[in-house]
Amino acid sequence: MTDTRVELVVTVPEELPRDLLVPTAMRTTLGVLVELIAESRNRVVLASPFLQLASLCRGPLGLALGTAVARGVLIDVVSMGGSMMGLDTVAPTQQRLPITVRVSQSRPNLMDSGAMGSHAKFCLVDGDAAYIGSANFTANGLTKHFELGTLVRGRPAADLWSVVSRLFAEGFFVPRGWLRIVPQE
Repeated sequence: MTDTRVELVVTVPEELPRDLLVPTAMRTTLGVLVELIAESRNRVVLASPFLQLASLCRGPLGLALGTAVARGVLIDVVSMGGSMMGLDTVAPTQQRLPITVRVSQSRPNLMDSGAMGSHAKFCLVDGDAAYIGSANFTANGLTKHFELGTLVRGRPAADLWSVVSRLFAEGFFVPRGWLRIVPQE
Protein backbone atom coordinates (compact mmCIF):
# COMPACT_ATOMS: atom_id res chain seq x y z
CA MET A 1 0.00 0.00 0.00
CA THR A 2 1.24 3.48 -0.83
CA ASP A 3 1.81 6.20 1.72
CA THR A 4 -1.25 8.16 2.75
CA ARG A 5 -1.69 11.26 0.60
CA VAL A 6 -4.47 13.83 0.63
CA GLU A 7 -4.98 16.51 -2.02
CA LEU A 8 -7.64 19.20 -2.28
CA VAL A 9 -9.96 19.01 -5.28
CA VAL A 10 -12.33 21.70 -6.53
CA THR A 11 -14.93 22.31 -9.21
CA VAL A 12 -14.67 25.88 -10.41
CA PRO A 13 -17.72 27.36 -12.17
CA GLU A 14 -17.11 27.72 -15.93
CA GLU A 15 -17.61 31.49 -15.91
CA LEU A 16 -14.61 32.03 -13.60
CA PRO A 17 -11.10 32.52 -15.01
CA ARG A 18 -9.46 29.29 -16.24
CA ASP A 19 -6.24 30.13 -14.35
CA LEU A 20 -7.98 30.51 -10.97
CA LEU A 21 -6.27 27.41 -9.53
CA VAL A 22 -2.82 28.07 -11.00
CA PRO A 23 -1.30 29.61 -7.84
CA THR A 24 -2.63 26.72 -5.73
CA ALA A 25 -1.97 22.99 -5.42
CA MET A 26 -5.67 22.25 -6.01
CA ARG A 27 -6.85 20.06 -8.88
CA THR A 28 -10.20 19.93 -10.66
CA THR A 29 -12.88 17.39 -9.79
CA LEU A 30 -13.27 16.29 -13.40
CA GLY A 31 -9.51 15.91 -13.88
CA VAL A 32 -9.18 13.80 -10.73
CA LEU A 33 -12.11 11.56 -11.72
CA VAL A 34 -10.57 10.96 -15.16
CA GLU A 35 -7.19 10.18 -13.58
CA LEU A 36 -8.67 7.74 -11.07
CA ILE A 37 -10.66 5.86 -13.70
CA ALA A 38 -7.66 5.78 -16.05
CA GLU A 39 -5.47 4.17 -13.38
CA SER A 40 -8.08 1.58 -12.32
CA ARG A 41 -7.19 -2.09 -12.63
CA ASN A 42 -10.20 -4.05 -11.33
CA ARG A 43 -13.12 -2.03 -10.01
CA VAL A 44 -14.44 1.52 -9.82
CA VAL A 45 -17.35 2.53 -7.60
CA LEU A 46 -18.96 5.86 -8.52
CA ALA A 47 -21.55 7.00 -5.97
CA SER A 48 -23.71 10.08 -6.18
CA PRO A 49 -27.37 10.54 -5.22
CA PHE A 50 -27.87 12.64 -8.35
CA LEU A 51 -26.19 11.84 -11.64
CA GLN A 52 -26.73 12.38 -15.34
CA LEU A 53 -25.84 10.01 -18.14
CA ALA A 54 -24.45 12.85 -20.24
CA SER A 55 -22.06 13.75 -17.41
CA LEU A 56 -20.82 10.16 -17.22
CA CYS A 57 -20.37 9.53 -20.93
CA ARG A 58 -19.31 12.92 -22.30
CA GLY A 59 -15.76 13.90 -23.19
CA PRO A 60 -12.75 12.75 -21.19
CA LEU A 61 -14.80 11.09 -18.43
CA GLY A 62 -16.67 8.94 -20.96
CA LEU A 63 -13.44 8.05 -22.73
CA ALA A 64 -11.82 7.05 -19.40
CA LEU A 65 -14.83 4.90 -18.48
CA GLY A 66 -14.96 3.24 -21.90
CA THR A 67 -11.24 2.50 -21.83
CA ALA A 68 -11.48 1.07 -18.30
CA VAL A 69 -14.36 -1.23 -19.31
CA ALA A 70 -12.36 -2.35 -22.35
CA ARG A 71 -9.55 -3.33 -19.94
CA GLY A 72 -12.03 -5.46 -17.97
CA VAL A 73 -12.62 -3.04 -15.09
CA LEU A 74 -16.00 -3.45 -13.34
CA ILE A 75 -17.74 -0.07 -13.08
CA ASP A 76 -20.33 0.18 -10.28
CA VAL A 77 -22.61 3.22 -10.25
CA VAL A 78 -24.57 3.78 -7.03
CA SER A 79 -27.39 6.33 -7.08
CA MET A 80 -31.02 6.90 -6.25
CA GLY A 81 -33.81 5.27 -8.24
CA GLY A 82 -34.92 8.56 -9.78
CA SER A 83 -31.45 9.21 -11.21
CA MET A 84 -31.27 5.69 -12.58
CA MET A 85 -34.63 6.03 -14.31
CA GLY A 86 -33.16 9.01 -16.11
CA LEU A 87 -30.29 6.85 -17.32
CA ASP A 88 -32.67 4.61 -19.24
CA THR A 89 -34.39 7.50 -21.02
CA VAL A 90 -31.31 9.14 -22.51
CA ALA A 91 -30.36 7.80 -25.92
CA PRO A 92 -26.84 8.88 -26.94
CA THR A 93 -26.61 9.33 -30.69
CA GLN A 94 -22.90 9.13 -31.40
CA GLN A 95 -21.38 5.63 -31.44
CA ARG A 96 -18.12 5.37 -29.52
CA LEU A 97 -16.84 2.81 -27.02
CA PRO A 98 -19.84 1.16 -25.35
CA ILE A 99 -19.70 1.10 -21.55
CA THR A 100 -21.52 -1.46 -19.48
CA VAL A 101 -21.92 -0.47 -15.84
CA ARG A 102 -23.62 -2.18 -12.94
CA VAL A 103 -26.18 0.13 -11.34
CA SER A 104 -27.14 -0.14 -7.68
CA GLN A 105 -29.17 1.84 -5.22
CA SER A 106 -29.40 1.96 -1.46
CA ARG A 107 -31.90 -0.39 0.14
CA PRO A 108 -33.79 2.48 1.90
CA ASN A 109 -34.25 4.26 -1.46
CA LEU A 110 -35.27 1.03 -3.13
CA MET A 111 -37.97 0.45 -0.51
CA ASP A 112 -39.15 4.09 -0.39
CA SER A 113 -38.34 6.43 -3.28
CA GLY A 114 -38.66 9.37 -0.88
CA ALA A 115 -35.81 8.06 1.29
CA MET A 116 -32.34 8.98 0.05
CA GLY A 117 -30.44 6.21 1.84
CA SER A 118 -27.05 7.57 0.81
CA HIS A 119 -25.94 11.14 0.24
CA ALA A 120 -22.29 10.13 -0.28
CA LYS A 121 -20.44 11.32 -3.35
CA PHE A 122 -17.27 9.43 -4.13
CA CYS A 123 -15.21 7.62 -6.72
CA LEU A 124 -13.36 4.66 -5.25
CA VAL A 125 -10.73 2.80 -7.27
CA ASP A 126 -9.38 -0.64 -6.34
CA GLY A 127 -9.10 0.30 -2.66
CA ASP A 128 -6.02 2.37 -3.53
CA ALA A 129 -7.45 5.83 -4.17
CA ALA A 130 -10.67 7.76 -3.72
CA TYR A 131 -12.25 11.09 -4.53
CA ILE A 132 -14.60 12.12 -1.72
CA GLY A 133 -16.45 15.40 -2.09
CA SER A 134 -19.54 17.48 -2.51
CA ALA A 135 -19.95 17.22 -6.31
CA ASN A 136 -22.80 15.18 -7.74
CA PHE A 137 -21.93 13.50 -11.05
CA THR A 138 -24.00 15.95 -13.06
CA ALA A 139 -23.08 18.71 -15.50
CA ASN A 140 -23.63 21.28 -12.75
CA GLY A 141 -21.61 19.34 -10.18
CA LEU A 142 -18.66 18.83 -12.51
CA THR A 143 -18.55 22.21 -14.29
CA LYS A 144 -20.95 24.86 -12.98
CA HIS A 145 -21.10 24.79 -9.17
CA PHE A 146 -18.34 25.55 -6.73
CA GLU A 147 -17.63 22.14 -5.18
CA LEU A 148 -14.95 20.91 -2.79
CA GLY A 149 -13.46 17.49 -2.26
CA THR A 150 -10.37 15.50 -1.50
CA LEU A 151 -8.30 12.91 -3.32
CA VAL A 152 -6.99 10.34 -0.86
CA ARG A 153 -4.55 7.52 -1.41
CA GLY A 154 -3.30 4.84 0.93
CA ARG A 155 -4.94 3.85 4.20
CA PRO A 156 -7.99 6.18 4.01
CA ALA A 157 -8.88 4.77 0.57
CA ALA A 158 -8.39 1.20 1.82
CA ASP A 159 -10.63 1.93 4.82
CA LEU A 160 -13.36 3.35 2.56
CA TRP A 161 -12.99 0.32 0.27
CA SER A 162 -13.60 -1.94 3.27
CA VAL A 163 -16.76 -0.05 4.29
CA VAL A 164 -18.18 0.13 0.76
CA SER A 165 -17.46 -3.57 0.17
CA ARG A 166 -19.39 -4.37 3.35
CA LEU A 167 -22.28 -2.15 2.23
CA PHE A 168 -22.54 -4.28 -0.92
CA ALA A 169 -22.07 -7.55 1.00
CA GLU A 170 -24.68 -6.62 3.63
CA GLY A 171 -27.21 -5.66 0.97
CA PHE A 172 -27.30 -1.94 1.76
CA PHE A 173 -26.22 -1.20 -1.83
CA VAL A 174 -28.48 -3.38 -3.98
CA PRO A 175 -27.40 -4.16 -7.57
CA ARG A 176 -30.35 -3.45 -9.89
CA GLY A 177 -28.93 -4.53 -13.22
CA TRP A 178 -26.61 -3.52 -16.01
CA LEU A 179 -26.72 -0.42 -18.14
CA ARG A 180 -25.04 0.07 -21.50
CA ILE A 181 -24.09 3.63 -22.30
CA VAL A 182 -22.18 5.10 -25.22
CA PRO A 183 -19.67 7.92 -24.65
CA GLN A 184 -20.25 11.19 -26.47
CA GLU A 185 -17.86 13.96 -27.46
